[in-house]
Amino acid sequence: MTITKEQETTVEMTLMDYLLDMEDFIQGQKTLNAMNVRRPKAALVKIIQADLDDFKQNGFENGGEEFAENLTQTITALENMTDDEYTKIKQDILEFEPGS
Repeated sequence: MTITKEQETTVEMTLMDYLLDMEDFIQGQKTLNAMNVRRPKAALVKIIQADLDDFKQNGFENGGEEFAENLTQTITALENMTDDEYTKIKQDILEFEPGS
């Protein structure tokens, strides 16, 4: 599957929230969400889809429509990725360092 650089950035930013503790990351610490890191692609897609459904059901706040669109794009991209592509993008995210 070929995705644009913009789509790749959206997927990476969205997956960061699921693979890393972003509060720690912003404070310069790298804490993995080990449970999500170990999940196969299909399981992570289900989690993101459930979050999107919940988010839609509970309404949108400031910038919520954009966030929902990012989740939708990420779900679509993940569903179209091979397992190898998913593993690569996940590894790229796990190599990110705070402050980089």
